[in-house]
Amino acid sequence: MIISCVSRCGICENCQKQLYAHCRNEGSWIMGYMIDGTHAEYVRTPFADTSLYHLPEGLNEDVAVFLSDILPTSHEIGVQYGQVKPGDNVAIVGAGPIGMSALLTAQFYSPANIIMVDVDDNRLEFAKTVGATHTVNSANEDAIQRVLELTDGRGVDCAIQAAGLEAT
Repeated sequence: MIISCVSRCGICENCQKQLYAHCRNEGSWIMGYMIDGTHAEYVRTPFADTSLYHLPEGLNEDVAVFLSDILPTSHEIGVQYGQVKPGDNVAIVGAGPIGMSALLTAQFYSPANIIMVDVDDNRLEFAKTVGATHTVNSANEDAIQRVLELTDGRGVDCAIQAAGLEAT
């Protein structure tokens, strides 16, 4: 089973709109926040009927772990809330797991450019291999100026902050 980090009742107005992180009936972001021990062998899962997902047979469990938190967080909070659309210019600040997941899921919406900003050249090189159209190392150059250059002075339609460091 995959336990979503966002539990949902499935019946409130927000759940009906697929805004599960805003569940009004004691759901939302409670796993690992209000309910401790979510990496234990057993855990109480509120709204299990709507918050647990069968793990497809043959799917590597090391890969599946990303489906419970990192990937859906990046997609919902970054890409969906950012309203990424075809032709958009998107900047993702932070090329760690959350940023990379945002990079992967943003591509489903066909943006024109996805600019990855980080301070680590290795992460930026990897970002290019999985879909970043441009990379900016904010430790070596003015990220805002470079993004403006890459977008002909327009800036971006969506900026996703996925960094844990103020320097990025």
